[in-house]
Amino acid sequence: MARWSQFYVTASFVFGLCLFVSARNVHEEQKGAYDGLLAVSHSGLEQNFVCEACLQLSNEAELVLHNPDTEKTLEELFSHVACNSLMTPKMKAKCTSMVKTYVPDLLVALQTYLRPELCTEVKVCRPQLQFGKDTKTCALCQDFAADALTYLGSNRTKTQIIVALHLACSRLEELSKQCDLLVDVYAPDLMEHLNNLTPEEFCEMTRLCKPALATTQLKKRNDCAICQFVILELKFKLRDPKTQERLLEVLGNGCDKVINHVDECKMIVAQYAPFLLANLETILDADVLCTKIGACTPMKNIHDSESYLVMASAENIKRVHSL
Repeated sequence: MARWSQFYVTASFVFGLCLFVSARNVHEEQKGAYDGLLAVSHSGLEQNFVCEACLQLSNEAELVLHNPDTEKTLEELFSHVACNSLMTPKMKAKCTSMVKTYVPDLLVALQTYLRPELCTEVKVCRPQLQFGKDTKTCALCQDFAADALTYLGSNRTKTQIIVALHLACSRLEELSKQCDLLVDVYAPDLMEHLNNLTPEEFCEMTRLCKPALATTQLKKRNDCAICQFVILELKFKLRDPKTQERLLEVLGNGCDKVINHVDECKMIVAQYAPFLLANLETILDADVLCTKIGACTPMKNIHDSESYLVMASAENIKRVHSL
């Protein structure tokens, strides 16, 4: 029972990621307000905060979807939530047949859809710069970050620092073009935040170096704040009536692919999707979800600075959605 409950929560979290992507598509139409949200959430290194959350969710989804027990557990979940509530034995039997037929296809589709590349495709993460071997890329990033830190200490202007970094890149021969690209993409962020970071930390945050063990342990302490932030932002997005309308449309269109059961599928969507949207506060309970997936420790408040970040992000999201 405990394992079923844990999967239910994790499945809800995966479902939340799907809704998050759908919400982003709808908000492309609301360009003004959405641009404001990008300015709040994706500026500078704060984009890495949201990106890491997306990648973490994708990794959690992969673990669940590749678990051999997931198919059986998901069939039990759908049968319990949907089929058992139908009125007639005939409808229950049809529903159960649909579940057994289409749950395997659903898992395959989710494995394809919820891959880490999704975070780049929906522009939550920046495209990864490909410079060849990881060791060369990491060393290049650390060298350029160390040079930038030295230049910052000499009170040069940002323009002078960028020019100096490009001059340094010109001496790298076969890596000069890659170095120039690195400067153009990351130098503005670096100069803004390097006073609070070491070159090693910066390159790990930009994922140009693999995290050291100590950094991984430090990042683990931030998982709770990241998880709560993502769920909070997701709930704000899904309260938008246009987002809900678009989501119902997407689910309804998906039923057209369920051959021989189109009407039954649309009936289930019509019956249960509004219920899920009307009960977001219960379904997307940040404390419960983040604790269940191990991002937060039960009965333990996150660090004051992390709490402040979550609260500040909430206020920014409220401000944008009130426009």
